[in-house]
Amino acid sequence: MARKQKRKLTDQVQLKLRLSEALRRRLVREANRHKRSLNTEIIERLDQSLLSQSGDLDTDTAKALFASLKPAIAAKLVELVMERGIFQYATSDEPTSEEGRQ
Repeated sequence: MARKQKRKLTDQVQLKLRLSEALRRRLVREANRHKRSLNTEIIERLDQSLLSQSGDLDTDTAKALFASLKPAIAAKLVELVMERGIFQYATSDEPTSEEGRQ
């Protein structure tokens, strides 16, 4: 039987979401306003939300830091931060069975 490989924290994963049409339209409008894709808009908003909850790092400082990094360096930094559990929400890299269903 093949062993399931554990995902790296920098791996891209697909997630199917259910949301209201009204919310989808709001997100599309905001994505257009920011000149980015719907996917990028959703990811940016989730990142901002989780970052602001952590209280460990000022959002503007984090944005400035990541904006100045090359993508490969930013990805490695994210991996290290997640592995070391620097942010409270990053203490477990795999959702529980309940979290995974939502």
